[in-house]
Amino acid sequence: MVAVASLLIAALLVRSSSSSPTDRPPAGHDEARHPLGRPPVVTGSGGYRFFWTQPHSAQPVTWDPCRPVHYVLKGTAPAGAERLLDDGIEALHEATGLRLHRDADTDEPLVHGRAGYQPGRYGRRWAPLLIAWSDPLETPEFTGSWIGLTTPQVVAGASGRLTIVTGIIRFDRNKFAANLAHDEPSQALAMRAVVLHELAHAVGLGHVDDPRDVMYPSTRGGVTAWGSGDLRGLAAVGRGRCAPDL
Repeated sequence: MVAVASLLIAALLVRSSSSSPTDRPPAGHDEARHPLGRPPVVTGSGGYRFFWTQPHSAQPVTWDPCRPVHYVLKGTAPAGAERLLDDGIEALHEATGLRLHRDADTDEPLVHGRAGYQPGRYGRRWAPLLIAWSDPLETPEFTGSWIGLTTPQVVAGASGRLTIVTGIIRFDRNKFAANLAHDEPSQALAMRAVVLHELAHAVGLGHVDDPRDVMYPSTRGGVTAWGSGDLRGLAAVGRGRCAPDL
């Protein structure tokens, strides 16, 4: 059994600002004239941090809210884990207003430095967010205590404004399976918190110092849903700008 309270949840930063036309799809795929959804009005005073901010600004780097966030799954989820992920995706939509769309599952290899544009595999659009059920052989970082690893990818538009266009979320299937094996509600809730943590990283939130929030760097007993600070941050990243030039 994995000690849930000791599991660190990590996030790596990958930035791509290449302007080469071969590195990116034709601009505006799936782009609407207005955001596809709106985040809720959130009250409270909890704190939050962004993964990145815009150059010379405190404004967050976000996804484009005027197009769907496409995502694909790779690998076999442990029993009970896919339901947790589905619930987390729905909760993310409700907290940010972002429209998330699941595409067909993929066999894309997991590699560092993943290309954000893969027309041979995904067509002439940004590669979807890849959500992978992995293991220590495929993801060496999982040989330690990490159970989730998220790497958003950012590109710059013509004005220099940065936008998240894709990324990878990796979950350690072995640790998830161990925690869910005995069908204990507390363990399932802890794994739900891991899913929420990584999804929030993928849309632009960073770690916080408040252990009452899911975005604290490690899991804490009893913290199984987004706190006040988490929800305020998610609403903020849901209010990003459209990026028709990407």
